Amino acid sequence: MEYNFSKLINSKLASQDEEEKKKKQQEQAAKAENVSIQTDDKSSENKLESTKDSKPLASEQQISKVNQGLKTAITNQPTETEKSVDQILQEAKDIENKYINNDYIDAPDSLGLSKVEVPNMNEDDMKTLAENSLAQKYGDKKENTNQSFSKQIEALLNKQQTSKAESEKKYNQINDIYNKGISQTEEQALKRGLARSSIIIGQISSLEGSRADELVGVLNDLESNLSNIEKQISGLEAEKQTALSNLDIEYAIDLEEKLASIKKDYDKAKQDAIAFNNNVEKLEAEYKLDLEKQKREKQKLLTEYAEKYGVNYTYNLIKDKQYDHFKNYFDSIDKDKALDILLTNDEFKVLLGNKYSQMYKYLRDK
Repeated sequence: MEYNFSKLINSKLASQDEEEKKKKQQEQAAKAENVSIQTDDKSSENKLESTKDSKPLASEQQISKVNQGLKTAITNQPTETEKSVDQILQEAKDIENKYINNDYIDAPDSLGLSKVEVPNMNEDDMKTLAENSLAQKYGDKKENTNQSFSKQIEALLNKQQTSKAESEKKYNQINDIYNKGISQTEEQALKRGLARSSIIIGQISSLEGSRADELVGVLNDLESNLSNIEKQISGLEAEKQTALSNLDIEYAIDLEEKLASIKKDYDKAKQDAIAFNNNVEKLEAEYKLDLEKQKREKQKLLTEYAEKYGVNYTYNLIKDKQYDHFKNYFDSIDKDKALDILLTNDEFKVLLGNKYSQMYKYLRDK
């Protein structure tokens, strides 16, 4: 028996891969402006990327061991050109919020692994399942057995009727012959004036005796034939019951084996599901521990940078990230449209700060 379980939904991991590609592009652009800062920053981020790359791999290896039938659903993320201006602005604000809230790692809070449903069946459920799986097979076998014996018995019953009809015909033929003989004897006696003679009476009596003997013979033969046919029918009925009993025994054996097989499959599926769910919890817990570790390391690194480069380091880092974010977006659309969006929306000026003019010159000179 095959059990179907819930599919593992892992779209967050697919989204994470897309975000990493964009992140690398942003890092390359920022690196040109501030080599020392970006080099250190990227080093910390690479640690996270290594963590993110390893976690999905580890989870997939465990998943395949638990149940190869489980599949990963990948959700395609929208491209930059598909995003609205409001989305781009909100994403830039999210970048700032992450650093303000000390959430320095650009990664999801979890791996997004989903648990599977643990199968739940009792003995009655398994017995019903086993019985249903064998119902058609043994239903057909019993039907075929009944039909086979019914045809044979029906043939014997028809033979009985034929034997009766033949005996009745023979019985009537004998009576006709003897009735005709007696009539001829009586007619001859009347012509000779011997109708009441003892000789004629003796002849008629002899004919009646012969007739009785022949009729008794016909009836005896009929009785013998009918008796033999009844024995054959009884024999077939006994064979039929034996065949049906053997089918019941065969069914009971098959049912026991089927029930044992279903229980074995069920126990394995249940253990696999529990093991899989435990592994999901383990991987998620490990991921969160690693994520917290990465956050602490990044926070420590930013603190060191602030001490080294000044208190505005984090602010400048945020603006660099936002600038790269907007630049990637504007590069994906028409130059004139990009300039129009930049100049007609004051939020870009607020978010870019002193980098607003830099962005304007970049788009203008493209």
